[in-house]
Amino acid sequence: AQSPLPAGFLEAIERVGDASCLEPLARAWSATRDTVWRAQLSEAARQIVARAGLGARSTVVKGLRANWAGFI
Repeated sequence: AQSPLPAGFLEAIERVGDASCLEPLARAWSATRDTVWRAQLSEAARQIVARAGLGARSTVVKGLRANWAGFI
């Protein structure tokens, strides 16, 4: 998405999203200049990372940090 989606979308993704949701969130984050939307996308990703127990050594987290610095 290149523009903010309804708040309910991010709430749902925070609750049920898994590691496969992180790259699309990062792509949306990098595609927008809307600072509020970027912050909401980052927070949703951090919630997923925490809930899924993905640590800094996780391949997914390493990839996100390498390709989208500042996202999580």
